[in-house]
Amino acid sequence: MLDGEPCPAVEISVEWDLSSQFLLNSPGMEPGSLTWVVVEDEDADVTVDGTGIAVTLGPLHAPIAPPMWWRTTHSPMGIGFDLPVQADTGTAHLAVNGSALQGKITLSGTTLTGHPTHYEATITATSVDDAPLLDRSSPISRNIATTAGGNERAVRLQDSRGVDMAPGAAKGDEHLDLPATVADPPAAGPSATLTGLPEMDVNHPATVVGTAHASAPPSPDERINAPGMECDRTTGIHVMRGGQSAGLRGVSSEERAGFASPGHGSAGLVGMDGLAEDAVKGEVTLSGNEDDPNDELRRKIAHWDDELRRAAGDEEPSEADADSVFARMRVLDQRISRNFVENDLAAMMAGLRDATALRREISFGELVTGAWERFLRDTGDTLAFDRQMVEALAAMSSGRLSLLLADSATDLDTSIELLSGLDRTPPDLDAFSGEVSSAAGELDRLATRLHEQIAKALAADLHIIDDNHPLRSARDDLLTLLASAGSPEDLDLREQHWERDLATAIQPTPGHSEVTEPASADSRFTGSASLGAEEAAVVLLVKNVAVVLVGAVARVEHCHEQLRRLDPVGNATFVRASNADAIARLGRYVERWRGRLESDWERILMMEEARELHGQLVGTMLDLGAPIDALAASEMARARAFADLMTGRKAAPALTPARMEALLADYESPIVEYFRFGDRLIIFVTDLDGRVHTVDQHVDHLALRALAGELQHWFRVTKVDDVRTRELLRALGEILWDPIAHLLPTDPDIAVTLVPHDELLSVPLHALIDAEGRYLVERHTTTVLPAASILPPLLARRTGMGKPTRICALVDPEPMPVGYRPLPILRGGFRVVSELFAEAEIHAGADATEDALVAGASRGPGVLCLATHAEALPSDPMASFVALASGKLTADVVHGMELPVALVVLAACETGGGQVTGDGVIGLSRAFLSAGPVAVLMTLWPVVERDSLRVLRRFHETHLNTPLGTAQALREAQCSMIAGSAAPRSWAAFTLFGLAR
Repeated sequence: MLDGEPCPAVEISVEWDLSSQFLLNSPGMEPGSLTWVVVEDEDADVTVDGTGIAVTLGPLHAPIAPPMWWRTTHSPMGIGFDLPVQADTGTAHLAVNGSALQGKITLSGTTLTGHPTHYEATITATSVDDAPLLDRSSPISRNIATTAGGNERAVRLQDSRGVDMAPGAAKGDEHLDLPATVADPPAAGPSATLTGLPEMDVNHPATVVGTAHASAPPSPDERINAPGMECDRTTGIHVMRGGQSAGLRGVSSEERAGFASPGHGSAGLVGMDGLAEDAVKGEVTLSGNEDDPNDELRRKIAHWDDELRRAAGDEEPSEADADSVFARMRVLDQRISRNFVENDLAAMMAGLRDATALRREISFGELVTGAWERFLRDTGDTLAFDRQMVEALAAMSSGRLSLLLADSATDLDTSIELLSGLDRTPPDLDAFSGEVSSAAGELDRLATRLHEQIAKALAADLHIIDDNHPLRSARDDLLTLLASAGSPEDLDLREQHWERDLATAIQPTPGHSEVTEPASADSRFTGSASLGAEEAAVVLLVKNVAVVLVGAVARVEHCHEQLRRLDPVGNATFVRASNADAIARLGRYVERWRGRLESDWERILMMEEARELHGQLVGTMLDLGAPIDALAASEMARARAFADLMTGRKAAPALTPARMEALLADYESPIVEYFRFGDRLIIFVTDLDGRVHTVDQHVDHLALRALAGELQHWFRVTKVDDVRTRELLRALGEILWDPIAHLLPTDPDIAVTLVPHDELLSVPLHALIDAEGRYLVERHTTTVLPAASILPPLLARRTGMGKPTRICALVDPEPMPVGYRPLPILRGGFRVVSELFAEAEIHAGADATEDALVAGASRGPGVLCLATHAEALPSDPMASFVALASGKLTADVVHGMELPVALVVLAACETGGGQVTGDGVIGLSRAFLSAGPVAVLMTLWPVVERDSLRVLRRFHETHLNTPLGTAQALREAQCSMIAGSAAPRSWAAFTLFGLAR
């Protein structure tokens, strides 16, 4: 069913496996055909059991390729096209009963015209041989493999005891999945042997895909002494064929290995030294190519690429459409998918950048503005034609009719001039809407004016033919037919009849020598109904004027209706929204790629490679008039590896616009997020209702970087130029704060979350000076985050936390690392902080060790404080450290800790420093926040002991003794120092990194 209407039955193949992979596919592209592929959790929710499968796609899922079905769509001019529709939501419920499969699929999406559309399909199938379907099913990895020629071979996988593990069949170019668990492994480690591969042929290789689980891994000292097997300790799996072997390097790798001497034999998966207990996965291709192990991979990719082209309906774009954006888009999509499969990151990134630029071209090119341009051209030509007709009649007229036609010509000239001055390619949807409204309004005005002229023209001969005269009623009928767009033949016939009647109504002139008798007498035109020759000439001219003006009105109204049906703004809105959605999916390739990487640092470096792409994505989304999509893209460009750490997942969920809106609705606090790409600075502001506002401005990014760098310089030198510091804070405030100040709440206790970007990560945004000369902290409570995407895990940590009553502090450790002096003032004065708490666990001097930190944190204090030296190392950020008596506690070590405390206070020098990357500042603050607290109180530059004590005492005193939370208490402490005339260097270094509490 398509939108409730039945459609012809179509063939749909259905496949799924126990790993929750799911495939629905139709071979054709006729209405009702369907494609739906699920391979990851982000694609849909999948539930599989022994009776069938249930699949649900919701608005918060983020598939790279959403479900798609084909339907007939009609253009504004009524032309039908069979086009695909992408589903926004959908469900599939399939049940197996013996040899029968039954189920239902429902999908919902939006048509090209922006209207909702629905798809429903009922699936009924029976096995041709009545065998139970679930007994026949095989993993999807086999079913979707290529199926080039090759004789089917019986294959079975046996464990080390000879027990069958995966009996089945393998055909040339197919995969045979080995879902094996090897029990009771031999001393050499778990093993499994694939037998029954007679006469292996280079042209028809079989691919073995396997997973081996070790129930009892061998000891590191055990070795394998298999004949012809050369082992090393770095190999997770070896494949043995006869006396030859080749290794798959590394656990969970997917490298390929080739073999020579095809012939009768077997292949084995054999466990090696140090095989871990968790899954060891590999893919091995048994072929006859010894010289080039990658030949099989190349052949498969080439074959796969050919399949993609055939699926697209063309081997290659023809010369005729080689320059078509759609042909280019199709090829780009294929290449990106291929690069993703081939693990070619650089090529994939280049393809994604090109695809983003191409989608932008589509959104602002012919597809969006072409119909509008043609409408303006054609309407201008129509009005010019009417202008010529009016001008020709005016030359034959005099008196009132001449003046009336002159007014009509002026009206037409005005409309032609206005339409010709409209922007053919408006820069944005607001401008586009304004231009279309101007055109529609002008056509309305012109039609009204011409209607008025028609009424005046028809009144010009009332003294000759009144309302009851036969010629007037017949002329009215003619004009009505003309106005209703009657056929040209009917109009010509009606006009000829009218003119013949007019000739019949003319009286012969008295004394005329050539008076002739009418061909037939007409009683309608006797007496007062008859006309003189001059009167008839006036009546004829009035008719001609009315016909021209009524025809002009009909054409103007037709143009107006055509504009309404074309709906250029609606079309542009939908095309740009569709492209925004497609561009968002391009960004998900980066997310999927990041999920392949093992280490935090690999993911950070990968995001650095994606910087240019993310800049394109954010800018394009905003230009498409999609601020929430642009904000989601901005979030996908920052702190993604950090989000992985915070969520405890291999890859944090991709931030779709729907997920972004849900996040903002849950947070219920304003956010200010900066994004700079080149000389473009975009500031996103979300208000208390979750609405997104944007400020898009051009900045000199080198000048901006210079301002931030000079400010950092003055905060790090011994003798500070306070005047210059204030000038810099004001200059940065003018760029970063003045444009958005009116968008934020006036209540200073409402915490504003600041999300800086790039060089702004080192700027104390709370110390910026506004147009009235006040520091931002005097107007707003602020916190800082590297990304809004880490809000959900932080909010989860905050649940149930109240005011702290206990502090654990490590103060002035001894000995300090070489080159660092003791901190006697901090040690002696720290009691002004510790005495504020009901309980205080203080470790000073030699007791301030890593063990003391871990033990103290495990007892659940509300505050964990490190009052010591620290150093940020941008060149090696994970080696950034805080000094403890037991040595340097590095960021790398902190990452592995669990610190179940609400607040970590790093009262040390530049603990918020480190290496600035697309993932935020890599260093101590990131490491500590990932370890468990809700927030980290950090410093952006070196601070002196007395200033640290003043800030800490006032901060904790306010937090513990008033209803104010951590962020408000920090603001109060800093404002008290400002009131005491303290310079920014003394108080602005302290920043709350995390959530207000």
